[in-house]
Amino acid sequence: MDLVVRNNNLSTLPDGICNLTRLTLLDLAKNNVSNLPSGIGRLTSLQRLFLGRNSLCTLPDTIGKLSGLRKLILKGNNGLRALPESIFKLVHLYELDLSDCNFSHLPSEIGDLVYLEVLDLGNNGFRSLPESICKIHRLEDLDLNNCNLSHLPKLPTRTWVEAKCCPSLESLPLELDQLGCIANYSGSSKLAENNYLTSLLKQLPKSK
Repeated sequence: MDLVVRNNNLSTLPDGICNLTRLTLLDLAKNNVSNLPSGIGRLTSLQRLFLGRNSLCTLPDTIGKLSGLRKLILKGNNGLRALPESIFKLVHLYELDLSDCNFSHLPSEIGDLVYLEVLDLGNNGFRSLPESICKIHRLEDLDLNNCNLSHLPKLPTRTWVEAKCCPSLESLPLELDQLGCIANYSGSSKLAENNYLTSLLKQLPKSK
């Protein structure tokens, strides 16, 4: 069962939506929703939750009860500065989009999401990433475009990394050429000042 209510200028959600326990898709993108009812945790059949381009400032702890969730899109919620700890209990997530929010810190618990294949962190204020990200062995796509990163930690071996337009990025993981991470760091000017990295980057593909 799907419910798609995108681009309808909604500002609130009725509590009754939490009684639709057979929902597998809830698409509320491009509205003006500022908070979610705590009862959303009852939607245990939900597999895809699209909340992009809303006005969310917080998420209820009960979001961690969505045990079947596979895809969570939160992009473009500029008032969202932190995630509830419970979100890292969503261990079956394969795609998490946190781009265009207002994050400056990513908790180490991100490493608990071991089934993640796609992680979009672009257009945030991250200056560093937790070392635990290397535990996400299935991670295939990592978007870090337009962040404030100064360095990257060790990454999973199969990860395609996009870190374009990161002006503060000046160091890459030494394992990059050994582990086979494929990367695009164009527009990250400080890397060009490092002769070794310039040589390394020339050996990497320009596109996926």
